[in-house]
Amino acid sequence: MLKWYIQPEKKYNNLTYRARDIVLDEKMIEIVLKVPEAIVVSSWRSLEEQKAMVAKGASQTLESNHRRGMAVDIVNWQELDKELEKAGLVNDISWDRNHYTPEGEHHTAVKYPLINTFEKSDANQYKGKSMKPTKKLAEAYKDLVGKDCGDNMNEKEQDNFSEKIQDLRNQPAKEVIKEVPVEVIKEVEKMVEVPATDEQVKVATRSYIQKFLDLLFKL
Repeated sequence: MLKWYIQPEKKYNNLTYRARDIVLDEKMIEIVLKVPEAIVVSSWRSLEEQKAMVAKGASQTLESNHRRGMAVDIVNWQELDKELEKAGLVNDISWDRNHYTPEGEHHTAVKYPLINTFEKSDANQYKGKSMKPTKKLAEAYKDLVGKDCGDNMNEKEQDNFSEKIQDLRNQPAKEVIKEVPVEVIKEVEKMVEVPATDEQVKVATRSYIQKFLDLLFKL
């Protein structure tokens, strides 16, 4: 099933890529979002859009996996190739190195149907993977910010929890540092054998938060 989400504005090689709608099969969205640094410049395409790509020599087929919502073109693929592979994305087209599918061109084409139309609406906006309010999740959150969130959250509380985590992740470094568990700072200081600088704490914190987010999406 096709869904859409907004990819925020991103910068790469002194170029700014404006915020844009990304339309993909829901399974593909979950794979792509495992690599948040990836800049997607092409997702699902209609038949007319694919015809235009073929006409200008940018594609060799009208049955591209883009038309299945199961392919993306990523502009900064060279820096992220290993991360993309780890997330489950495959490039097996030698002449189109920024093109990725979840199972390779042939297997993806066999498994998923072509989709000719899509109308964006609130109903088919990607809302994120469902979170399970488990004790493990609650303990992980407490470990991160030193606060209890409870392990019996209802749907609204789960949404608020998810937003809070994303807000924390997107905060400027100085704001994030305020939320760093003492244990993280101690580990950094142990590594450098001197009081940790803000920059060192920032790096450690980003890693810590990423591990926490990884835990969330595995639950």
